[in-house]
Amino acid sequence: MSWLAGLWRFLRNDSVDTPKRRVSANAARPPVVRERPLLHSDQDTHSTKRGAQGSRVSDAYFAQMEEMAKRKSAGDYAGTKQIALKSVALLPRFVAEWKREFGEFDIKNIPAIEIGAALMAITGDRAGLQQLAVAASAVPELAPWQDVIADAKTDLDLATRIVEAIAAQPGLKQQELKTVLALPDGRRTGVLAGQLEQVGRLVRRRAGASWLLYPAGAAPPSGDADSVSGRGHEWQKLPVAEIAPELQWPHTRAHRARQLSLEGLPVVRLPLPLIERDPTNAQDTHEAGRSTSLFRVEGAGWSIVAEEKLLPDERPDPAFRDVFLGPTYTYWLASRQKKAQSELTKAALRVVDRSGLRVFAQGLRHDVYRADASPSGSGFLAMARDGGLHGYDSQLRAFLFASVSALPEFRAQAQRLGITADELHTHVRCVALSEDHSRFLVTIVDEAWCLRSDGAVEWGLRMPLKDGWAPAERTAIATGTRSDVVEALRTLELAMPVSQEEITQQYRRQAARWHPDRNPRDPQATVRMQKINGAIALLTGVDVSEFSVQAPTQVMYCRPEDVQKVDIPGLGSLSVSLQVSEKFAVDWIYAANLGVDRRAYLGGYSGKVVVVRSDGSPERVIDTGEVPSFIGEVGERLFLLTSGRLFVLTGGRLDAIVDVHRGARALLAEQGFGLQYDKRFEWYTLEGDLAGAVQTRDPIRRTSSAGESLVLETRQHRCRVSGAPTWW
Repeated sequence: MSWLAGLWRFLRNDSVDTPKRRVSANAARPPVVRERPLLHSDQDTHSTKRGAQGSRVSDAYFAQMEEMAKRKSAGDYAGTKQIALKSVALLPRFVAEWKREFGEFDIKNIPAIEIGAALMAITGDRAGLQQLAVAASAVPELAPWQDVIADAKTDLDLATRIVEAIAAQPGLKQQELKTVLALPDGRRTGVLAGQLEQVGRLVRRRAGASWLLYPAGAAPPSGDADSVSGRGHEWQKLPVAEIAPELQWPHTRAHRARQLSLEGLPVVRLPLPLIERDPTNAQDTHEAGRSTSLFRVEGAGWSIVAEEKLLPDERPDPAFRDVFLGPTYTYWLASRQKKAQSELTKAALRVVDRSGLRVFAQGLRHDVYRADASPSGSGFLAMARDGGLHGYDSQLRAFLFASVSALPEFRAQAQRLGITADELHTHVRCVALSEDHSRFLVTIVDEAWCLRSDGAVEWGLRMPLKDGWAPAERTAIATGTRSDVVEALRTLELAMPVSQEEITQQYRRQAARWHPDRNPRDPQATVRMQKINGAIALLTGVDVSEFSVQAPTQVMYCRPEDVQKVDIPGLGSLSVSLQVSEKFAVDWIYAANLGVDRRAYLGGYSGKVVVVRSDGSPERVIDTGEVPSFIGEVGERLFLLTSGRLFVLTGGRLDAIVDVHRGARALLAEQGFGLQYDKRFEWYTLEGDLAGAVQTRDPIRRTSSAGESLVLETRQHRCRVSGAPTWW
């Protein structure tokens, strides 16, 4: 790994935070300007000016930073401090050399001082801080970093006081440190308490919205082990959901997707905005002249009937950030895994009913990268980064587990478009679940596959090319036949041309010959059998007829209107055009869903939404003109959300248009719909008229209906609003 890669890792690592810049009493000193998270001066100047030869001082300095990054990532804080002091000792010669080569010392970050000082403050290393101060004072160019060291000394004193206070009063609440230490501002104490725990100088135990602090090595009172800090949020204490038995795809040969043709289909063209929209969030637009009120309502008949501060045990867990709103059940997902959290629980789901009461909550053994709830919220489908599909009902009982990477149709797409195993999650853009859980949908780039719960394929469709793109020519690939396929055939003692049936028969013969049970005395039998199994796993579902001893060809695409004629003297006229591979010319599916009447909806990057009948035949096209981000259906009404508008349609008729801002989430119901932003909730009639809205000072964490009231909760407060329609 190069010194730059090591430096990047160092700066990205956050196991111990660098102290935030605070206003210094010495205003005459210029502040340390950190314009980018990466050293822009170091990266650009060092890589372009320094040349191939390098220098011993610079090489040693950056090598030491790389070593610091490794030790810091491993939690070796003592080793990190030791390397920091070595790096600081090099700084005078390093600065002189840099100025000699580049004319000035324009580096904006000195990790040896910044990170080293932070670690010394947290670990109580006053002597180490003094060495940093002496080294920095000896070099005029390091004067800006004197403030960093001064802040670290302040943190060291405060950290020492925190440790002493906890030793005198075990079980002290973190929020009470401000009072105990007689501080005007207690925010820094919380940051330092977390860092002190990381380096082993105290222990924290979760207590509602705060922490109880104990001396290092002391055993806190018995309780739920998952409540100890480092376990993450409240969801780490949830029971872990079971995983359903893995579904084995019943077919081994990939079906071919039907190429969609939109010619002759009815087209509904939706209007585009007449003026350019402000890309900011809705709350930014509405907050220009707002007061400091916690909640503010708009709309005839809407009024706040109660505002209350939530008790610690009532406050929403901030880990549940992703919400899938539904008229019957709403799913809250905690999907962000941190280093120190449990290895068993990677994510969590919480099911909330119409009144906002938690019905079920479970921890998940897998991460969540793509997810969808069924139309009314009767089930939830999640795909992990490794391609595992997990289905849960409204009581969070697992009913489906399948591997997308083993799906023959995915493997065919991966071969067609060159998708590697680690790119699976980014190429599967959408998953969807039917209301009765009998079908589910998976989209892979430009293809959509509707599968039954037993894994059988109902239909597969491929979107047309993006408008204006057409095949250009077939270009031979110089690398020849795919080496992995050839090697797999060679393992089975086969060669092309060969059929899938011949591959299967030869596998059976080879397995019977080399199975370890038949060769107990042959030490190579197990290795040979593993290779045979690997070969058949690769060849299963692969159309080997597409491979030949000839060099294969690759289809390139271009836009005919971009082709230009260039006259070259002596050579005549040449056609010049920009050509791209198939992956860039196809219309990726960015939004998809299954309807309540067995219809499906596929929305491409082009803005075209194709309505598909239950048999996989296209019914109509709806052209939104923008990339759709969400497609939902309630009753006979279809809702299409883009970055700028929400459209409501019945059949082919447009009922309503609402301009939206970035970040909008749609809540759909029979008699209206809602739009939720970070700090604003709006409710509309089915005709698109705004019925009322609630503006909040703090981000909205939960939205529900309770009796005749709309209930909004932020992190610490709850508001009840009368006059708002219920959701059902």
